[in-house]
Amino acid sequence: MAETKTGTQSTSEDGLKCPACGTPVQAIHLAEIEGLTPTPSICSFLPGGRVCCSHLKTYASPAVRSENPNGLAQDSQGRKDQPLCRGLLDYFPDALAEVSELSRLGNEKHNPGVPLHWARAKSGDEADCIMRHLAERGGLIEGEYSKPVRHSAALAWRALALLQKEIEADRGDGKISRGSK
Repeated sequence: MAETKTGTQSTSEDGLKCPACGTPVQAIHLAEIEGLTPTPSICSFLPGGRVCCSHLKTYASPAVRSENPNGLAQDSQGRKDQPLCRGLLDYFPDALAEVSELSRLGNEKHNPGVPLHWARAKSGDEADCIMRHLAERGGLIEGEYSKPVRHSAALAWRALALLQKEIEADRGDGKISRGSK
């Protein structure tokens, strides 16, 4: 293995190929990259926590991101590497609208008369709820809100809640999303 500025690079002697493009492996061990949050732009992760070098992108370090309360990159390239509109809103406009409607309906149910916010103390069992809503996917939740809601929307909401909490915990600065109370 050869040492590089970004980590330990393995060569094709590993016999691995990129699952997306078939490139012979030159993989970087992600755990050895200091101060960067690497993510594959195309490839799946390769065995041993590695990603194909030709598809590796690096974003702003977690320390830089944590200074921004919304978790977004502060530098120009980092912002370009987080395509919130093209990579999220444009992919899932209807699904995101459905999840935001569920947020509104949930706020009406749990916090009537109070401005929209995520009342985290009301429920913290995201993983169990995800499984319950997954089992009921394709169906509707009826009678719980002022109108029927898709189980899949509740699943997506809970998955986002779980992910948000994981990211905040990894950041370790005690900051929570601005829509939370």
